[in-house]
Amino acid sequence: MLYLIIFVVSVVLSSVLTLLVKKIALYFKIQDVPDEKRKKHKKPIALLGGIAPFLTFFIISLGLHFFNLLPKELEIKLIWLSFASFFVMIGGFLDDKYFFPPKYQIIFPIIAIAVALWGGIKINFVTNPFGGIIYLSGIAGFILSFLWFFTMSYTTKILDGLDGLVSGIIVFGGLAIFLFSTLTNFKETEFSYLALVLVGVFVGFLFLNFYPARIFLGEGGSVWAGFILGALAILTGAKIAITLLVLALPIIDLVTVIIRRAFIEKKSIFKGDRLHLHFILIDRGWDSRQVLLLYWSVAAIMGIASIFLPSILKIIVLGVILFIYFWTELFFFKK
Repeated sequence: MLYLIIFVVSVVLSSVLTLLVKKIALYFKIQDVPDEKRKKHKKPIALLGGIAPFLTFFIISLGLHFFNLLPKELEIKLIWLSFASFFVMIGGFLDDKYFFPPKYQIIFPIIAIAVALWGGIKINFVTNPFGGIIYLSGIAGFILSFLWFFTMSYTTKILDGLDGLVSGIIVFGGLAIFLFSTLTNFKETEFSYLALVLVGVFVGFLFLNFYPARIFLGEGGSVWAGFILGALAILTGAKIAITLLVLALPIIDLVTVIIRRAFIEKKSIFKGDRLHLHFILIDRGWDSRQVLLLYWSVAAIMGIASIFLPSILKIIVLGVILFIYFWTELFFFKK
């Protein structure tokens, strides 16, 4: 019953705040204007949407504190995480309003990551897929944690090209962590609350973000989505593998695009184009719902695999996803 209450309150509050943020963004004309290149929606759409799930997540977390549902150590880390998230959202607001170039956009996520690491939100160990645990030294833990946060943040930032795509992926990511924390031998009730809150706030946002979207996450929201999921994966006992598998397709796409831009096209890795898989599929005749179904299905399958399959089968499933991705890329590039 408590889980249901947490979920419903998260969904409702996020939906209400999303409506409010939409009105404010349109009033101040902080909106995404279509062009003939990458932005092909038909009319200006409100930005700043990520503010709603961001505020809801920490408001509900504060409520969990008042009902003594979170341990003290976790509460302290959540305070640091709220500060870090604040920098992400401030940077996103400024970019949505003033359209920063990539070299300035990157400043705020880096500050946010530094704050999170300073607050002790870092990877101290990783699970060896062939058995056992690998403990990380101080510097190795900091480096891996920085790369983890940065990869997660920019995966969702780059992925945010279709209505509801990022929000849906985060829902599946949070749901996978929630199920792992409640159904397996690694039961951690306090962390399952946070995972369920994350699911709820993005389900609430999806009511206005699903195709055809009436509000976008904006720069801050798209970066924060990956940032908060990455942080939750660390806080809930380093569920790194689960999150990696759920976001396998977007991460593979991100790495492929970076390699193509840097080494084949010899251009900035931050220069936007329509060579991401979701754009390629749209340009080849798929509609938005079909692309969403593909990405969400892969996320759901990988989420189930991450919870219930042994490590060796997880690797096999990941290999299959890799094969399908590159086959699809080659097939559509030939057309």
